[in-house]
Amino acid sequence: MNDSTPLLGTVDMGDVSRTFSVTDAASNLIINAKLTHGGIAKSGAGKLTLAAAGDYTLGTTVTGGTLEAYDNALGTGVVSMRGGNLNLR
Repeated sequence: MNDSTPLLGTVDMGDVSRTFSVTDAASNLIINAKLTHGGIAKSGAGKLTLAAAGDYTLGTTVTGGTLEAYDNALGTGVVSMRGGNLNLR
């Protein structure tokens, strides 16, 4: 059984901050896509993995669970920790 979900290609967030909620602590949402034009918020007890370089500019907010980011995946802008964990790879 595969417990991860990949997201591929390019995700254009439309110049707004988008929330990725991974509610189950045993779940892992893997984004192998370029995130562009916006910002992200990570919520929920699960894990969000950003595996591809992104160029989004509105920053990153973590409110729960784990955000794991590989080289250049966080784009630009402020990283705000309001709970949870940030793993840099």
